[in-house]
Amino acid sequence: MSKYDFDQYGEGEFDDKEDLAWSEYDGLMYLRQAKKEVHHYFKFFQELDARENPVEAILKLIGWNKDAFFITEEDFDESLPFEKGEAEDFECDLAPYTVHRHPLYMVTTALYQLIRYYWEKLMMELPAGTLSSAVTWQFAEALREGETSAILAVNTLDIGDYTLTVCQLKHGLNALNESLNVVRQLSSIRSTRLKHINNALFILREIWLCVMQDCRGDQENDFD
Repeated sequence: MSKYDFDQYGEGEFDDKEDLAWSEYDGLMYLRQAKKEVHHYFKFFQELDARENPVEAILKLIGWNKDAFFITEEDFDESLPFEKGEAEDFECDLAPYTVHRHPLYMVTTALYQLIRYYWEKLMMELPAGTLSSAVTWQFAEALREGETSAILAVNTLDIGDYTLTVCQLKHGLNALNESLNVVRQLSSIRSTRLKHINNALFILREIWLCVMQDCRGDQENDFD
């Protein structure tokens, strides 16, 4: 993380654009494009070759490596899982930097979308009454808590508060473990949907642990 410039989006490039008008329409288009980018990640994860190491494939996709977990805006632009032309609206001159463009946000959001997608398919396949309303609610709440914690971690990461980032992700991991616990309770159900959900949860856990390790390493460097 020491190579990630937290100030690159808060100063300089966008300072000269403060007086430029950015209408509600521009904002809506920005959010629409952000949603499309997350969907590209969703499709990538859905089609990920089962023989690949999924965590390594994801880190490679967005340009992360063991020496520098985070990337610059230039690296980010070059590592998107789609053609540059598809992201032109997102890269317009007036587009601000927000968490919507952070790779951790996009990866986390896309994986949770994938989990909900397979969970919905599973609910439609199972006979009525197979799962209790309590179990269904428990899983939904665990997903909400985990995703919310991860998004808050992106925010604290962007402002350089590594300690709070670790704490947020710890909360997220508690919720993620609750999700995994629900999946284990359903082990008697033979469905590839559950396998996909379980795999996506483990991928999330590995990525968050990488972030936490990197944050702790940066904290140690601050005290050297």
